[in-house]
Amino acid sequence: MIEQALSQLQKQLNQYLRQRFDVAEEIVALGEVLGLDGSATPACANKLVLSLAGINCERHLQKMAFTAAHQEGRADDDAAYANLSLSVLCSANFSASNYIEGLRTLSQAIHFIQTHPVLSEAPGDAKAQAATLNLAFEDISFAAMNELWRAHGGRYQPSVLCRLQWRAR
Repeated sequence: MIEQALSQLQKQLNQYLRQRFDVAEEIVALGEVLGLDGSATPACANKLVLSLAGINCERHLQKMAFTAAHQEGRADDDAAYANLSLSVLCSANFSASNYIEGLRTLSQAIHFIQTHPVLSEAPGDAKAQAATLNLAFEDISFAAMNELWRAHGGRYQPSVLCRLQWRAR
């Protein structure tokens, strides 16, 4: 489900940015800015990159979701992702010559996050229809953002951290 949630965010953000900039090519990449060996990831060059930065679970809410699923006769795995929160790093991974374009792209991504707090569901996906994906900014200090970039093996790039939260209905 994690990959489906991130792919849904990528798809909708990409669609939004392509319309805003009136371009056909993909603007949003899902992956790491740097590979495990520290080298740049070619598929993420000059793109807005979505990277999974962390996974959190609100345990007391998840227990309630499992209880509700049991009472409704649903399988326990239906509630397995209930109240799961993904921290997603959204970074403008643009070369120095495209720095301004990267800032423009990041600004539009921020606008998307502000104006789309609930992502629409994938049509025909029964699992997606059993939940919603809420999107919001993570409140993070400059020092914490610096640590996050260091943990990912890179230097700071213009970026924002957002929370993608899976909520069972």
